[in-house]
Amino acid sequence: MKILAILAAAIVVVAGASAVVLLNNDDDDKGYYSSNSDCRLQVLGNADKNDYLDDNDVTKIKEMISSNTYDQMADANNDGKVDETDLDLVQKMINLKKSNSGKADSEKESMTVKYITVNNDIRDAVYPVKKLIVVNTQGISKK
Repeated sequence: MKILAILAAAIVVVAGASAVVLLNNDDDDKGYYSSNSDCRLQVLGNADKNDYLDDNDVTKIKEMISSNTYDQMADANNDGKVDETDLDLVQKMINLKKSNSGKADSEKESMTVKYITVNNDIRDAVYPVKKLIVVNTQGISKK
């Protein structure tokens, strides 16, 4: 049971850390993109799938709304459709990042975002992540 608890804590930590990286990257780092979805946090609303939430995602969602197309990554609220609500949520995420810049943790506003787990489940995470716990699972074996 301890191993399962440690593993569960590790998954939460990785998800939270990935959300911080995804939502807090500077625009200077736009050259990075990971196509390995097993090892990165996929935050819904990242419509252009480049690991950054920015105006490009807003543009992509607007295109999908006008063409009446669907992609799960653009469906920020995970309701099965891409619409104005998704557009508003992504814009809120972008604005929150800007609004929280330079503030102490106690002054930062937060919001819930949705992400896809490694098991393809949709889960909630609170952004910004204020505390992280790092757990090393290397060397753990099942007996």
